[in-house]
Amino acid sequence: MIEFYNNTRQLFESDLIHTAETPQYNDLIISWLSCPDGQNRACTSDWAQESLQYALAFAYRDHNTSNALQDGDIITDPYYYSRLHIVKLRLLAAGVRLARTLEYVLESKATTTTTTPTILIHLQQQQQHDSISNGVGDNNDNNDNDPPLWSFCIHCFLDIL
Repeated sequence: MIEFYNNTRQLFESDLIHTAETPQYNDLIISWLSCPDGQNRACTSDWAQESLQYALAFAYRDHNTSNALQDGDIITDPYYYSRLHIVKLRLLAAGVRLARTLEYVLESKATTTTTTPTILIHLQQQQQHDSISNGVGDNNDNNDNDPPLWSFCIHCFLDIL
């Protein structure tokens, strides 16, 4: 997968984070946060079920015929390329959910109220910044702060891979 990014993980990671910051992913991110507690068995069961559905629909199916792959089948480049968007989505979901779980755990230790997930705050700020700049100019003016926790979690998942 990294070969699409000049064999640099930094470019791949940057693309993942940029993807998450685009407005068309807002609903998807909100759906990933609909069950935010990674300590709650119901949430982790939902996440596992979601991953299983993706695996059954995409990972174990021929990309041309949608027939189940058989033992000994050769995975071709077109198969591999057709699944990259799913891999990216699953990495994004994992990073967002891990970050929210960490926020949830740390918040519950400090207070009884739950705040808005930082990724949603970041996306709102990004959209406000983009609407002010109208897509012109450098979008890095608000990067003086440390990277958001969710982008760090994506970074950690890529370290594991």
